[in-house]
Amino acid sequence: MSEPTYVDRVVWAVRVASRYVRGVRCLAQALATQVLLEQRGYPADLRIGFTRSKYGQMSAHAWVESGGRVVIGGTGNMAGYIRVPLQAIERDKKSQWYLFS
Repeated sequence: MSEPTYVDRVVWAVRVASRYVRGVRCLAQALATQVLLEQRGYPADLRIGFTRSKYGQMSAHAWVESGGRVVIGGTGNMAGYIRVPLQAIERDKKSQWYLFS
Protein backbone atom coordinates (compact mmCIF):
# COMPACT_ATOMS: atom_id res chain seq x y z
CA MET A 1 0.00 0.00 0.00
CA SER A 2 1.35 3.43 -0.88
CA GLU A 3 2.10 6.16 1.64
CA PRO A 4 -0.81 8.57 2.25
CA THR A 5 -0.59 11.87 0.44
CA TYR A 6 -0.90 15.25 2.15
CA VAL A 7 -4.50 15.43 0.93
CA ASP A 8 -5.26 12.04 2.49
CA ARG A 9 -3.70 13.11 5.80
CA VAL A 10 -5.72 16.34 5.89
CA VAL A 11 -8.96 14.47 5.21
CA TRP A 12 -8.10 11.94 7.93
CA ALA A 13 -7.35 14.73 10.43
CA VAL A 14 -10.59 16.58 9.67
CA ARG A 15 -12.62 13.39 10.08
CA VAL A 16 -10.94 12.52 13.38
CA ALA A 17 -11.33 16.06 14.76
CA SER A 18 -15.00 16.07 13.70
CA ARG A 19 -15.71 13.19 16.06
CA TYR A 20 -14.81 15.38 19.03
CA VAL A 21 -16.83 18.47 18.10
CA ARG A 22 -20.56 18.28 18.63
CA GLY A 23 -22.76 19.04 15.64
CA VAL A 24 -20.07 18.96 12.95
CA ARG A 25 -21.67 18.27 9.61
CA CYS A 26 -20.55 18.11 6.01
CA LEU A 27 -20.24 21.89 5.54
CA ALA A 28 -17.85 22.33 8.47
CA GLN A 29 -15.76 19.37 7.31
CA ALA A 30 -15.67 20.65 3.74
CA LEU A 31 -14.69 24.18 4.76
CA ALA A 32 -11.93 22.95 7.09
CA THR A 33 -10.57 20.65 4.39
CA GLN A 34 -10.64 23.40 1.78
CA VAL A 35 -8.78 25.87 4.01
CA LEU A 36 -6.10 23.37 5.03
CA LEU A 37 -5.46 22.20 1.48
CA GLU A 38 -5.40 25.67 -0.06
CA GLN A 39 -2.98 26.86 2.64
CA ARG A 40 -0.42 24.44 1.23
CA GLY A 41 -1.20 25.22 -2.39
CA TYR A 42 -3.34 22.18 -3.17
CA PRO A 43 -6.42 22.68 -5.35
CA ALA A 44 -9.57 22.39 -3.28
CA ASP A 45 -12.96 23.21 -4.73
CA LEU A 46 -15.87 23.52 -2.32
CA ARG A 47 -19.07 22.12 -3.77
CA ILE A 48 -22.58 22.54 -2.40
CA GLY A 49 -25.54 20.71 -3.81
CA PHE A 50 -29.21 20.11 -3.16
CA THR A 51 -31.45 17.14 -3.77
CA ARG A 52 -35.06 16.15 -3.13
CA SER A 53 -36.25 12.89 -1.70
CA LYS A 54 -39.04 10.99 -3.39
CA TYR A 55 -41.34 12.61 -0.79
CA GLY A 56 -40.27 16.12 -1.82
CA GLN A 57 -38.05 16.84 1.18
CA MET A 58 -35.05 18.97 0.20
CA SER A 59 -31.61 18.34 1.64
CA ALA A 60 -28.23 19.96 1.11
CA HIS A 61 -24.72 18.54 1.11
CA ALA A 62 -21.20 19.96 0.92
CA TRP A 63 -18.04 18.29 -0.31
CA VAL A 64 -14.56 19.11 -1.59
CA GLU A 65 -12.99 18.06 -4.87
CA SER A 66 -9.23 18.07 -5.37
CA GLY A 67 -7.23 16.67 -8.22
CA GLY A 68 -10.35 15.54 -10.04
CA ARG A 69 -11.78 13.49 -7.18
CA VAL A 70 -14.07 13.97 -4.21
CA VAL A 71 -11.77 13.97 -1.18
CA ILE A 72 -14.30 14.57 1.61
CA GLY A 73 -18.07 14.47 1.73
CA GLY A 74 -18.54 11.84 -0.95
CA THR A 75 -21.81 9.95 -0.81
CA GLY A 76 -23.05 7.01 -2.78
CA ASN A 77 -25.27 9.25 -4.89
CA MET A 78 -23.24 12.34 -5.80
CA ALA A 79 -24.94 12.52 -9.21
CA GLY A 80 -28.27 13.08 -7.46
CA TYR A 81 -27.20 16.52 -6.21
CA ILE A 82 -27.83 19.70 -8.18
CA ARG A 83 -24.70 21.76 -7.65
CA VAL A 84 -24.94 25.42 -6.72
CA PRO A 85 -22.62 27.52 -8.90
CA LEU A 86 -20.22 29.04 -6.37
CA GLN A 87 -18.21 31.14 -8.83
CA ALA A 88 -20.33 34.18 -8.02
CA ILE A 89 -19.57 33.94 -4.31
CA GLU A 90 -16.02 32.58 -4.27
CA ARG A 91 -13.68 34.64 -2.18
CA ASP A 92 -10.85 36.69 -3.59
CA LYS A 93 -7.91 34.43 -2.85
CA LYS A 94 -5.46 37.36 -2.76
CA SER A 95 -7.29 39.00 0.13
CA GLN A 96 -7.97 35.73 1.93
CA TRP A 97 -6.77 35.23 5.47
CA TYR A 98 -6.49 32.06 7.48
CA LEU A 99 -6.89 31.15 11.11
CA PHE A 100 -4.17 28.54 10.67
CA SER A 101 -0.75 29.82 9.65
